[in-house]
Amino acid sequence: MTCPWRITELGGGFNRWTQHEFSFFSHRSYSFCYSPSHAHNHIVRRFARGRLSVPCPGPQTVGGTTAAQNALFDDYYENELRNFPERATAFGDYRYNDQLADYSLAAIAKRDKSNRDYLARIQAISSAEFSDQDQLSHDLLIRVLQQRVADYDLKEYEMPINQQNGAHTALADLPLSVPLDSVKHYEDYIARLRQIPRVLSQTTEVLRAGMKDNLMPVKFLIEKIPAQCQGIIDSNPFLQPAKKFFKDFSVEDQKRLTEQITAALNDEVFPAYKTFAAFIKDEYAPRGRTTLSITSLSDGEKRYQNAIYARTTTHMTAEGIHQLGLREIDRIQAGMAEVAKKAGYSRTPRRCPKGAGTEVRYPRLPRRNPERRRAASGPPRIPHRQMDR
Repeated sequence: MTCPWRITELGGGFNRWTQHEFSFFSHRSYSFCYSPSHAHNHIVRRFARGRLSVPCPGPQTVGGTTAAQNALFDDYYENELRNFPERATAFGDYRYNDQLADYSLAAIAKRDKSNRDYLARIQAISSAEFSDQDQLSHDLLIRVLQQRVADYDLKEYEMPINQQNGAHTALADLPLSVPLDSVKHYEDYIARLRQIPRVLSQTTEVLRAGMKDNLMPVKFLIEKIPAQCQGIIDSNPFLQPAKKFFKDFSVEDQKRLTEQITAALNDEVFPAYKTFAAFIKDEYAPRGRTTLSITSLSDGEKRYQNAIYARTTTHMTAEGIHQLGLREIDRIQAGMAEVAKKAGYSRTPRRCPKGAGTEVRYPRLPRRNPERRRAASGPPRIPHRQMDR
């Protein structure tokens, strides 16, 4: 039978659109794709583009090991939503809309135990008679869980922030990542605002553990974080939801919700940001490492190789990847020389001139006035990521 919501490589998207797609991200069989680690973002991106094949309901999924695997996926998926409420919201599941994840050391250790349990369970399921799609699902979940375990063993979680990512910037994106089309959703948003001090305090706890273990980011990069925190306070993205309500909100509700958001910001959120920025400036950044290489950290070579595997899915060494790159440069340049020769050039140019080897000429589009472009686009929606400060 043809699966109505099967994902294919064709066109990088859905091969047909039916009612099944509307529950696409909440279908339990897809849980293996969801991972909080940046190391697995490539899996999530491929999945979101529709470039992964996944289990398709049919006769082969009834009973036996496939049913056991799908039940595990169901359990794993629900566990992920409970552990990461923000992700549940992003998937359209609003059961945990009034919660933020627990980022404490105890919670991290608990999630690691859970990951190891799931890994043992999925590895115990025989995939000998699986279809290609079920085998892919099986292998991907193992891959994701093994990476999480490896990251935990190296205590990668003790370096959760840098000049680009971290709790301080992720929280500032909160207004853009929650539904705000009902009074209940606004109340959920306010409940999350009041949990921001807890999240920043837990992040500080984790950073202190990193200081104790000498697992520190590069100093001159984390020195930028206090200014980022102040930039977030100054731009105040958290107040955006109070600036425009849906027209069916009563005046009384608009006034009440605005007051509650403002109070949460002034009494809890901004003081927490200032405390966090002071900790980074006075205690954390001065301890930052002055060497750039990740190999300067404890277990540096192992840490580096783990990072390579996480980002390339290959066990090649850094030198091996470098040599592969050099060979590819030689191959590409040889191809360029061949194209240039066919185009009538007597010698090999350092790079092919624009339009070489083609008769097609496209007119240059007129350049737009930069000022007009800026005026048309308007001010930045939330200019809180002040990376150059």
